[in-house]
Amino acid sequence: MKNKLLKIGMVSVITLIGISSLGIAKAEDSNTTKNCIHHKDYFFFNQINKVSTLLNNKTLCPGDPSSLGSCTGTMSTKGGSYFPNINKVTKEEIKKSGLVCLKKGELVEGDNCSTNGTWTLEEFYTNWKKAASQSFERLDSVKNEFVSAATKGPDSNSFTYKIATETAEDGTVINYILHGKWYTSNDDDSVNWEEVAGNGEDYQNVSTDKLVSGSFFPGKTPTIDDPFISDIRYIKPVVHRTYTGEAMKNSNITPFKYQWTGSNKTDEPVDSVLSPALYYIEYDICEDVPNEPEPDYNSDITYKCVDENGEEMECPGGDPDPDHREELEDGYTHDVDSPKIEGCTPDQETVKIKIEGKDFKEEVIYTCKAPKNPGTGSFLIVIAWLVGLGSLGYSGYYFYKLKKSKTV
Repeated sequence: MKNKLLKIGMVSVITLIGISSLGIAKAEDSNTTKNCIHHKDYFFFNQINKVSTLLNNKTLCPGDPSSLGSCTGTMSTKGGSYFPNINKVTKEEIKKSGLVCLKKGELVEGDNCSTNGTWTLEEFYTNWKKAASQSFERLDSVKNEFVSAATKGPDSNSFTYKIATETAEDGTVINYILHGKWYTSNDDDSVNWEEVAGNGEDYQNVSTDKLVSGSFFPGKTPTIDDPFISDIRYIKPVVHRTYTGEAMKNSNITPFKYQWTGSNKTDEPVDSVLSPALYYIEYDICEDVPNEPEPDYNSDITYKCVDENGEEMECPGGDPDPDHREELEDGYTHDVDSPKIEGCTPDQETVKIKIEGKDFKEEVIYTCKAPKNPGTGSFLIVIAWLVGLGSLGYSGYYFYKLKKSKTV
């Protein structure tokens, strides 16, 4: 079959990046708060090819090309797989989606970079490796629509994937998912879907700089079919690619050595190249969370008097009643003037109440002066002296008179 698809290994990663920015809004029920976590799910696709296989494809490289950059033809393919729908989101819940622009040096692939953003290939492979280092998990009981009933094998509805989870410093939960089983076909459906690489080629040990150097942009911007299907447990993305020799030349490819292990197994490492694509969806996951009752706080201001020596004493006219306030909210403020006490001076003319997550307590101390002496005491002392002296003089006179009368 002259249009038969190349026997190429294709690896794709779906990265579900839950970029959590917590949005908080009051729900209709005043007893709850709606908490919304924003997510961006990034789908990482990457097709690996042997250089020799591409050069031998007469559709892409007619004639006798000396390098990929000298190919003059065009080749179109598509590939897809099934993945777990981590948050069970529906198509209607998607706020935004699109192809993210990729950048290699100064070369940028994509036509909507201002809307969907741009990633360097260094970022692309760094995130891919986070998932690739994990162990495979199994996704069973999938209604496989890639192959016909006649060609389905006993394990055709079972898919494998890898997942890595991390939490960013700002609390963002990030899930990276890498698929195992992968199906490919000619883009015009002239060849039925076929599995070409088993559980995928595992080139995670190739250094990131070599992966970047060995990557190229196929030509036309890749496109991705709607990944949402009726079974909300899964998603089924399909990526379409168009390869051209001119695009490979412009990408300045430096193939890397890799020993294949899939259906195109090689005994020795061979020159290999990659063609990446990145797609994402954006949505919110919200839930109503019961509100915690806001705590109430109290404020207490008490008053006491001391004399000029600092000794506590009863305030003239009696101690003032305390200022007590209840059920105050956090952040409550109020100014309270200290009551007037004659002859006493408060250490605070005004107390500034401020509730800061705890009860407020303050004591105002009055310093009181001793009352002034009006002079009445000195006058009475003089009178007492005069009376005493008069009594003493009279007693002497009486004694003298009495004694004289006895001698006569």
